[in-house]
Amino acid sequence: PAVGGAGAGTRDPLAARAAARSLFWGRLAPRALDDACGLAPALRAELLLAIAVAWRSAPPAEALEAVRPPFARAVSAALDDGLPAQDPRAAAELVGALGLLHEQSALQPDVASPNSCVAKSLDVEALDNPRLPELLLVSLGLRGLGFREARQGRDVEARLGEVLRSNASEASAPTSREACEALLLLQVCGKLTPREPWAFAIMRHCANEVDRLPRGERRLLRGLLADMSGDVDSTLAMPAPTHEAGSPEAALRFFARHRWFERKSRAHTS
Repeated sequence: PAVGGAGAGTRDPLAARAAARSLFWGRLAPRALDDACGLAPALRAELLLAIAVAWRSAPPAEALEAVRPPFARAVSAALDDGLPAQDPRAAAELVGALGLLHEQSALQPDVASPNSCVAKSLDVEALDNPRLPELLLVSLGLRGLGFREARQGRDVEARLGEVLRSNASEASAPTSREACEALLLLQVCGKLTPREPWAFAIMRHCANEVDRLPRGERRLLRGLLADMSGDVDSTLAMPAPTHEAGSPEAALRFFARHRWFERKSRAHTS
């Protein structure tokens, strides 16, 4: 987008990003949060998740003052209503939002603790056939709230492991679209790194299914792989480090070096 004066015609990604950030926190977020208490629980959960993801952009101080009161009211309303038991997606979005916000110290001290709400309301085993992105959101939320070693945390981590170990022919196996959505979720949350426990597991799942991937998903995964492998390079001091065989970093370098998602499927080469 052009930035500057009307007709300036200057394309500056950093300026465009700053303008979008200013618009979001200065106008869109306060307006949406003002109406949040009157929203259905599922829509409120979706809004809070959007705020939690955007919080990484560090709201400007002046915008934060305008956002905090309606934000606190929206969080309190969500906690009063509890998790939407009949809507697994909304429940996952609310747990994910609360955990991401807590992890970023975005929840105000005078707002009721989300931990008691989650501890009382969340039953991972009762989630009816959740999709991979929903399970991942619950995992992110519980870890953000410090529940990883609690019963719910152990349950969701075990369930994620079972799903990602499923063969493509099994009903519990995630679709390639679900896997791509899960990786995109990690990316927007700033967690598409080898340090995130499930990022590499999902990328490896996609790599194992490469012959079945549609062209658009292959193209998307090339970019996501570049993002992950770039993170490996950016956190290392040595120009050509070595990694233990079988480590996520070594596998990511292997996928990137062999242009894994640019390979033709065996159906086209046999």
